[in-house]
Amino acid sequence: MRFTDKVAIISGGSEGMGKAAAVGFAKEGASVVITSRSQEKCEAAAKEIRAFGGKVTIMPGDITNDDHIYSVVNRTVKEYGKLDILFNYAGGSPDNKAVAMFIEEDKAYWDKLIRVNLWATIIFCRAAIEPMMKQKYGKIVNTAAMAGKVGAARMAVYSGAKAGVIGFTKGLAQEMVPYNINVNCVCPGPIATPGAEKVIGAMMKAEAAAGAPGAPPPGRPGVMNRMGTPWEVASAVLYLASEDAAFINGQPLSVDGGGSMV
Repeated sequence: MRFTDKVAIISGGSEGMGKAAAVGFAKEGASVVITSRSQEKCEAAAKEIRAFGGKVTIMPGDITNDDHIYSVVNRTVKEYGKLDILFNYAGGSPDNKAVAMFIEEDKAYWDKLIRVNLWATIIFCRAAIEPMMKQKYGKIVNTAAMAGKVGAARMAVYSGAKAGVIGFTKGLAQEMVPYNINVNCVCPGPIATPGAEKVIGAMMKAEAAAGAPGAPPPGRPGVMNRMGTPWEVASAVLYLASEDAAFINGQPLSVDGGGSMV
């Protein structure tokens, strides 16, 4: 019960790694606030959490809308009196568009991609650090990607956005030291989530299991030849958000089966 009496916001908390983390936080005593675009998926996640006695509030909405982000943080503080943890999970490919070569994409898609992966992370952190700085305590875990560390073919702009998350995380972590706020990020490799199924596609599963799309065939040294699970990422998030990781700050933690070390 590492999170008894803690309050956590999870963006994109209705499915995939976000939902796994929300369930994990709630099982260990936290009150969780879930936001994502789908009212139906938020309600389903909340039902699962309440089934084992967990505490959850849902706030469906679009995190590319700055006003929604601030409303989530403000309502959380109003209802629970504080905010201890922020897990910025929401991101990925806008509208679950399949990956493509850089030359085949357009600026409208890039704008959406950068908005949801980088800008929304920055705004959510900006909103969350205000109450955290006042209470002089907080844990922020952002979501970057293996692609942000090593790049990925057919995911060039996504790689750039996630590299931005890593750099932003490191910079903010340094600024927040005087306020006892730890800022880290997880860098997942290919994870078996509903979004990945749509974005990567069945034809690319073998490549994804070996690393990022566009990587050499399975069998590279040091790479586990399988997709990861949402819980394998969520467990790393819970660790970084706990006091077990009190001396870890500004770190991009890879959860990628070894893909980024090759």
